[in-house]
This record gives sequence, C-alpha cells and structure tokens, in this order.
Amino acid sequence: MLKAGIEYILGLKIQNNTLKIEPCIESSWEEYSINYKYGTSIYNIKVKNPNGKNTRRRKIYSKWK
Repeated sequence: MLKAGIEYILGLKIQNNTLKIEPCIESSWEEYSINYKYGTSIYNIKVKNPNGKNTRRRKIYSKWK
C-alpha cells in the first residue's frame, strides 16, 4: 500500500536508474515533500502545485549518479 501511494499518487518512480516524478495529487494540494533514501543517499524532494493541477501533465526526470 505504501509503495502504491509513493508511485501512483506522489508519482515517484525509479526506472533504469532514472528518477521520475509524475504526481497525480488532489488539486487542492499546494505542495508536498518527501525524503527518499536511495542507496546511501537521502534526497529531499519538494513538489509545488501552484496552478492546482491534479494530473500527470508535467514530468521531471533525473539520472542517478
């Protein structure tokens, strides 16, 4: 259940060593943050939603090093 919330609501997925953030959140959520541990590193991620969107229209990709 926790994995489903992280991957499908907060939109945080790692595929082929690439971090993808594709949130599907309530339009009333102005922002959310998550501390994510990957390997020996901890990433502090903050996603802002100033336009009140609730779809996965914007995607963010980042390669892990």
